[in-house]
Amino acid sequence: MTTFDELIGAEPEGAERARLRSVHELLVEAGPPPELTPELAAGPTLRMTLGRVRRVASSRRRIYIPAVAAALLIAMAIGIGTSGSGDGSTAIPLAGTAAAPHAVGTLNVLAATKTTQPMQIAVQGLDRGLYAVYLVHNGRAWEKCGTFTVKNPAGGRPTTINSPYRAKTGDTWVVTRVTAKGHGVTVLKPVT
Repeated sequence: MTTFDELIGAEPEGAERARLRSVHELLVEAGPPPELTPELAAGPTLRMTLGRVRRVASSRRRIYIPAVAAALLIAMAIGIGTSGSGDGSTAIPLAGTAAAPHAVGTLNVLAATKTTQPMQIAVQGLDRGLYAVYLVHNGRAWEKCGTFTVKNPAGGRPTTINSPYRAKTGDTWVVTRVTAKGHGVTVLKPVT
């Protein structure tokens, strides 16, 4: 076992050395931390990050059916379909989470350029404010692709985002509300 003097050396003196020695003794007394369970050692999953998918009662399903229909109508209104359009673009219908249950949207992932992944997003039912689109890679929110502002909760023109991250097979996106601290809660995720 390594001693306090071997860890710290002779540099700290006086009250600082006494404080460090006290902390060292407490850590030695506490002993090593318990082993992590394999589940915790693996880290957070997309399910942990975005919240559990709840079984929706039939009365709640009636709310989501119009939401999905509205998302598809938005997609058609901006000239895209629910799959690839032949020009390299793909439309992803988005549904609101528990944080924004009545929100819907469509993320149109356009053909990638050499340096960016252009996208258009159209949303309805979100409160006024700043929102961020995050790339979800290997089941985890990976990087922020861009932001957009909602000025009209009823919806408006689609917003174009030029993400510096090119999409790979299996990637998807989520939308979060940006708070003053820069973090936010997920408000839209892909319809599954």
